[in-house]
Amino acid sequence: MNNDEFRFKEQCEYVPVIENKEKLGNYTRFVVMGMGGSNIAAEFIKAVDPLCDITIHRDYGVPFYLKNDGNTLIVISSYSGNTEETLDAYRVAREKEFPIVVITQGGELLSWAQEDYVPYIALPHIVDHPRMAVILSLKALCACIKNTKALEEIKKCGTIDFKACEFKGRELAELLRDKVPLIWSSLRSKGIGYFWKIQCNETAKIPAFSNVLPEATHNEIEQWDNQKNHLVQDMYPIMLIDVHDDPRIVKRFEIVKALYEEHNITFSLIETKENEFLSSLIGLIAVGSCMAWNLGEYYAVDQRRVPLIENLKQQLKEK
Repeated sequence: MNNDEFRFKEQCEYVPVIENKEKLGNYTRFVVMGMGGSNIAAEFIKAVDPLCDITIHRDYGVPFYLKNDGNTLIVISSYSGNTEETLDAYRVAREKEFPIVVITQGGELLSWAQEDYVPYIALPHIVDHPRMAVILSLKALCACIKNTKALEEIKKCGTIDFKACEFKGRELAELLRDKVPLIWSSLRSKGIGYFWKIQCNETAKIPAFSNVLPEATHNEIEQWDNQKNHLVQDMYPIMLIDVHDDPRIVKRFEIVKALYEEHNITFSLIETKENEFLSSLIGLIAVGSCMAWNLGEYYAVDQRRVPLIENLKQQLKEK
């Protein structure tokens, strides 16, 4: 994967600018509305700052239980600015007079934010797709919720060796050829597992699944008792373990690793040992992106375009 496709350093060094900032107050609760790659940043915030009261909404409108208590900020996030569910969330949030901030690269959403004079961040056109712009979205979200510490830490991540991430991604892609990735992580790292999954789906055009421990060891683990089944044989397990994970979760990973070895199951174990959790996260974003890009090359697909998603969006507009 060429760094021109991801612009890693530029994304890390990006400085978000909030327009109409004077209308953005101080809030204790945040609800992020968005779909796919446009909302993955909220998962990362939950991991980086577990005390942050942040809810993720991937649907039309706003959560039915949500009350406008003056302490809740609605973050409307759509990279394209034309996502149907997110535009609907904006309309409903405006009708209910919630405080709103918008994160987008353009489209109708940007026009509405400008016309309605609500706070917004216009993302720069550094990369082409929301799944590739995830660091931009993360920095924008940090600015909206006023997490200045995370903003500074992400900026420092621009020094991470992208070529090393690229090498690791290529190495993983070779192991995953003609396999279905099954990605397990701790609950805290759920966002990165899900990000790897959607990168495989959209960039490499292959099925992929993600789950978390301890939950996966209460159900999904049992599939390995049926290795004669070709569906099971096609799976390739990946375990994402971070030095900050709960020791009890690490122990579960160790038991699962021993199970794989006992049953001669080929797997990959990715251990991150960075002192700062955010540095580990940013590095894994780069590795997963490179992995999916290389898989796309192997399958000879267009990694940039998502024609089925775009076709579905177009048909929704016509009905």
